[in-house]
Amino acid sequence: MIENATLPNVLIVGCGALGSHAALLLRNEASLVLVDGDRVEAKNVLSQVHGKSGVGKNKAQALQGLLNFLSGVKTSATACYLTAANVTTMTRGAALVVDCTDAVEPRTLLHREAQKRGLPVLHAALAAGDQGYGQVTWDSDNYRPDANEGAAPTCRAGENLPTAALVAAYAARSAQIFLREGRRLGFAVSASGGAVVL
Repeated sequence: MIENATLPNVLIVGCGALGSHAALLLRNEASLVLVDGDRVEAKNVLSQVHGKSGVGKNKAQALQGLLNFLSGVKTSATACYLTAANVTTMTRGAALVVDCTDAVEPRTLLHREAQKRGLPVLHAALAAGDQGYGQVTWDSDNYRPDANEGAAPTCRAGENLPTAALVAAYAARSAQIFLREGRRLGFAVSASGGAVVL
């Protein structure tokens, strides 16, 4: 098993279409802490980094097992949702939080925590509907969690997998640049593969 004890702790909140791909790409950059309260459903296998053996298991724990199986990378997993009661505890000790949730409440909680503590939070989201784009945005005074963020139908039949993977790849790249250089780059990503630095 590969130990990541010397690497910075990166908390990935949400282990679905965006978070599972981001974790796969960040496995060599950080000691990953995975958080999700959902369970893997059969439809998730088509659009997320979850195998059939993970169906019925908690997403964070299933992804933890898969990363260990695929590359021997040790991660931590917490099988719960991010809430007002646990957000401070969950984010304590994180060098970076990568928000891959698809709901306003956890995004708002992470935004408030970032503003209160100066915590670096990177938000990754797919656009609502089938518009085929996404965004990777650093938390700031101007960041406003949007009810449409993350509402894309990523779990239907995997048809949005390329777009989800692209957005996750740009989130991983942005996290990598931050961890290595301290720079905060955001991206607007289109389904055609193009990206604009924000």
